[in-house]
This record gives sequence, C-alpha cells and structure tokens, in this order.
Amino acid sequence: MKYYISTTTGQPVYFHELGEKLYGSFYIFKNNGSYGIQSERYEVIIPPVFQAIKPAFRNHFWGKLYERWRLYNFENHQIGTNCFRRVEPFNINYAAVTKEGRNWGFIDRQGRIVIPLKYNSGAYLGMDFFAVSIIQDRMPVYGVIDLSENIIIPFTLSVKPTFSETIHYLLKKRKPLREWLNLGR
Repeated sequence: MKYYISTTTGQPVYFHELGEKLYGSFYIFKNNGSYGIQSERYEVIIPPVFQAIKPAFRNHFWGKLYERWRLYNFENHQIGTNCFRRVEPFNINYAAVTKEGRNWGFIDRQGRIVIPLKYNSGAYLGMDFFAVSIIQDRMPVYGVIDLSENIIIPFTLSVKPTFSETIHYLLKKRKPLREWLNLGR
C-alpha cells in the first residue's frame, strides 16, 4: 500500500494504485472519495482535494470543487477566475464551457472567455473556426463562426460540420482568379 505525508496534518495518507492516466506519466488517483494527481512513481503532484479531475491540456487539468469546474496548472493554481458547470478538454487552444449547463462558449488557455456563452453547443474546429449551434423552430441548427463571431457558414446545417467541410465550403465560395484580377471583361 502506498502513502504520502499530508502537508497539513503531517500524517501518512494511504492510497492503493495508479488510476486513470492523465498525461504522460501522470495519473488521477482517488483517496477517501477525493481525487488528486500522482506520478507513475506514486509521487503526489496534486493532493486529493477535488470531487473530480479531467484533462484540460498538457500540465493543466479541470478540477471540480463545490460542483464547479475550474482550470488549474500542476502547481495547483487556478488559471483565470471563471468556474463552470460543464467543460470539455481543450482542442488545441480552446475549450467549450458552460456556466449554467445550457449556453456554451469558449475559453482560451489563459482562462479568458473568447466566445461568449450563448450557443446551444460548440466545438473548436481549428484555424480559429468554431462550429456552434442555435435553436431555430425548436430544432438545433449548426453554423461556423470565427474568433470575432463573424458567420463563416450560415446557421442552416442539421449536423455539426467538420474542419474539412468548412474549408471545402470556403474554397467553393472564393472568387475565381480572373474576377479578382478583373480579367473577365
């Protein structure tokens, strides 16, 4: 049985095994109903104080305290001041988040909200394109916006588009070279 010495009480705290892999050689472990992070050598990186832990991005994690998710680094410092009801892992630079469980938006790796929390759902596609949905006639419809919330693909799609479909749409919409050069006259 493995243990670590509590920094608050000075007493050993026991745990049994490595849990779910978080990143590389870091694992989520559970002790007395709380979750922490340890290395594969059973060194405690983050003591077990969280209700749950999920991956965010390299050497950062989502920690759940008091039914709210917050972004933390491996020094156990909160990144940003926001807390959320539901969160997704980061996809490159952004993560979809919701504060109350209904309206989704996106934060960056510094914990700043970059797309307001007002969409029915959302996914980062890459190259600062975001697939988001809104409700029209009681049905979700999808579109693609950019980081400034400019509409790239109108909200007319019944399924969430992929990055490849977004690029294909943009290529079809571009003007022919002769139109750009005014050679068609």
